[in-house]
Amino acid sequence: MDLCMVVERAIMDGWRKSGSLSYTARATAAIDGLTLDQLRKHHFVVGVGDDLVEVPLIDLLTIFSILEKEIAALKEARNLPQGEYRINFEVPPDFSDEEATLILAGIRIQTPFDRGKFLRVAVGPTPPSSAGGSQQPTA
Repeated sequence: MDLCMVVERAIMDGWRKSGSLSYTARATAAIDGLTLDQLRKHHFVVGVGDDLVEVPLIDLLTIFSILEKEIAALKEARNLPQGEYRINFEVPPDFSDEEATLILAGIRIQTPFDRGKFLRVAVGPTPPSSAGGSQQPTA
């Protein structure tokens, strides 16, 4: 969790200084066509500039989940009197498929080992053995 906070803080500090959300998120192996369950076993490089670290998918999701919450809090704080603001958040031990898919869809992840340049998140049908007809996210 500490590493997630360090990376999130670096991304936010860069945003505050430049006014632009600039980060690197990159797959460390080919991921084209993988299901979310398969992606959960992969690692990604994330950070700002040359200060990059390798993290598992759960940490990548955590970093960008915190980032989304902080940006939302900052936008809300603009309407408040000058002063401090607080961000309350809980980091789940895991993200549901729906939460993970929404977060991944908002991250620009480079895919240097695949044909496409960036990860594209899509929702496809689950295999027939799955109960209920829910959807299985795929990359």
